[in-house]
Order: sequence, then structure tokens, then C-alpha cells
Amino acid sequence: PSGILSNGDPDMLAAAVSSAGLDGLLDHIISVDPIRKYKTHPDAYALGEHTLGLAAKDTVFVSSNGWDALGATWHGYQTLWVNRYHLPFEELGTQPTRTGTDLRAVLDFFAA
Repeated sequence: PSGILSNGDPDMLAAAVSSAGLDGLLDHIISVDPIRKYKTHPDAYALGEHTLGLAAKDTVFVSSNGWDALGATWHGYQTLWVNRYHLPFEELGTQPTRTGTDLRAVLDFFAA
């Protein structure tokens, strides 16, 4: 399954998905709005596990925000930080599973 886990509210996420041309391509659009706890709170990342029915360790979490990739890493996800702008790494005591410069780096999680 695929999806988005966002701090955005459901209406904003629906508009973003539509404007990106992703309608019908995602299995889940998950907003933290119902729990009123925002990433990097552990309960926000737990929404992904609960919604997908998968353990964090069995899920690839992708973000272009270093802080978000690290929050997901702390929660136990396999993570990819898409560092498009070659920003310096945020030194917060951990590192994402992988770092890439574009979404093609997601493929590195899967055997050839």
C-alpha cells in the first residue's frame, strides 16, 4: 500500500493530491488532524502503522524534510530523506536509513 502521512488537514491534503495529479494512485491519505498531535510526536507516526496495518519496520517512510525522516526513524520506520537541495544533515542523534536526491532513491529499498 502507498499513502501520505501529513500534518495537513484533510481538505488541504485532498487539494494537494488532486493538484499533483495523484488522484486514485494512493491507497491512503492520512492526516494527523483527528489526533491533534503533529509530527514529530510518536502518535503522529503511529497513524501510519495503524492505517496500513503494518509494523513501522516493514514500511518505507519517505520525506524531503530531514526532521521528518528522523522522526520516522526514531519511530522505527525504514526511512528515506530526499535531500534535493544537498542541505547539511541535521544532527539529532540518528540518521535516516537512506538519503537520496530524488524519489528514484526509493527503488534502493527493493531488490533488483
